[in-house]
Amino acid sequence: ATITATANGKSDSCTVEVTNPLKSISIEGKETLKKGQTTQMTVKYNPEDTTDDKTVTWSSSDKNVADVNQNGIVKAISDGTAIITATVGVLKADLAITVKEVPLQSIELNKEETTIHRGESEKLTVSYNPEDTTDDKKVDWSSSDPERVTVDGDGNVKAVALSKTG
Repeated sequence: ATITATANGKSDSCTVEVTNPLKSISIEGKETLKKGQTTQMTVKYNPEDTTDDKTVTWSSSDKNVADVNQNGIVKAISDGTAIITATVGVLKADLAITVKEVPLQSIELNKEETTIHRGESEKLTVSYNPEDTTDDKKVDWSSSDPERVTVDGDGNVKAVALSKTG
């Protein structure tokens, strides 16, 4: 806004800018992650309607545990704790992120045995123990006798030829 003072035909003016300076910041986001998980961190501004620059610079105290990109996306790398820091101007906020690995103990198929008619197929599924493992859940399927029974990469088993009788 411009304020103008006039006296006896003479005037002068002053431009007034209204600001709302940033007083503090904080980080909001998930504090416990599993290895391989990602999560979005956000900065909360106080006051929310600040007129200061809101540009955030992100950093991690230990990139071997949890890394953060400049968009605030944190990726869990390995077991441990890392401090994620958001910097806006001269203000900083920290959030401790704990990464926990959950190793795979075993897998189990939905069936121990089955009978499939020649030319038909059936899907086998895998259950993981523990279910929330952070290890890779990619399954490599194979058949001990692919001339009689085949299996594809999704666990679809197809009966190709009759089983040997003996």
